[in-house]
Parts: sequence; structure tokens; C-alpha cells
Amino acid sequence: VGLSVFLPWGLVLIRRSDSRERIFFTTALGCMLLLVGTWVVSIAWRYPDLAAFQWWFKTQHFSQSMDGHTGAWSYHLDVVRDWIPPLQWWVVVPAIAVLTWRTARWEHRIFLLSLVLAIHLFFGLAQTKMVSYTMVLLPLYMMISPAFR
Repeated sequence: VGLSVFLPWGLVLIRRSDSRERIFFTTALGCMLLLVGTWVVSIAWRYPDLAAFQWWFKTQHFSQSMDGHTGAWSYHLDVVRDWIPPLQWWVVVPAIAVLTWRTARWEHRIFLLSLVLAIHLFFGLAQTKMVSYTMVLLPLYMMISPAFR
């Protein structure tokens, strides 16, 4: 989820030819990778056994259901239904499509679509299902919910 901010930004940059903004993007991505890379290397160097176990354990969340957190591919869409009662996934999907269509700037359209699709596709494919994975999209769903009450 932390890298999700770079997805829409990178997609917008593909369409633009502004080299200054590409420098900002590259600098931001480089700073983030430097910070995270330093942290990962530091932990692996100081606590190699714990780091190896954590790396293995975290990767297992994608390939198998861990700690009893299981569900269907639609689990995160069902979370939307449970947390925002008047909304069903078949209402949320068209609402986001209409919101995207009515958005004036194409950059905002790319942001809305890529963020929602990437998060739901990635966590829908992961075998471990947890409510907290979907919470990053809750503000967006709360913005569209008043239109359906």
C-alpha cells in the first residue's frame, strides 16, 4: 500500500513529457527506496534470524491464508458492504466509474481508477484477507456514500 502513491503518479508521467516532474518523481522514489532500503539492511544486519523469519512470514500472507484470515476473492468488496451499509459492491463500482467520468482532469481520473483497481486486485489475489487492507480506500467510499442515502 505504501508504494500505491507512486502508481498513479508514474502513470501520469508516462503521458506527460515534463522532465522537471520526472525529476521530482525519481527523487521522491529514490528517497523512499533509500530510507526503506537502509532500514531493511539495518534490520537484516543486526537481527538476521528475525529478519529472515519476518520476510518468510510476510510473503506467506500472499500465497496462503495465515492466522485464519481467509475469504473469497470478493472479500474486500464485502467489507465495503459491511462497513458502509447502504452500499453494495455493485453500487460502489458504478459510483466510482461515474465519479471518475465526471472528474475534469485526466490526472485525477488516473489516480482514482489506478488506486482502486490496484488495491482491490492485489489484495483480492492475496490469500490472507484482512479488513485493514481495504481501509486505505475507506475515505473514498465515504465520499461517494452520501449520494446513495
